[in-house]
Amino acid sequence: LDDDCHVFSICFKPAHRVCITPIYEGLPLVALEAMAKGIPVCSFAVGELPSLIEEGKNGWIIPNGNLELMAQKIRQWWQMPEQDKHQMRAAAIATIHNHYSDHAVVPLILDHYKSLGCTNTAKMAERTKTTNTP
Repeated sequence: LDDDCHVFSICFKPAHRVCITPIYEGLPLVALEAMAKGIPVCSFAVGELPSLIEEGKNGWIIPNGNLELMAQKIRQWWQMPEQDKHQMRAAAIATIHNHYSDHAVVPLILDHYKSLGCTNTAKMAERTKTTNTP
């Protein structure tokens, strides 16, 4: 995992934003990984990407196939003041932390197990806290 994270950091270090242009997609890991690193995503409105990206806050959602608008959003990024870019990067990181990180997801999983009648979820939660501390 550490090697994968190192490779990811090298690959994304020079990136200012990630553009995703599929016709069909679910929720691509590249979008989650980019946003976790503070890289806004510009994507067509496919799959779950519209639920991930808040237009103009942590990235941009483009109507499918509208390359002209995507190009316009890329130009907009380059013209944005640095402070606005910083806010967008911070919003991307916050989105992942608040909705997709272990801190957000593990309690939901544990609640699901509890609803199924599992009794040792407290032990699982404690193990998660000790292995995933920042």
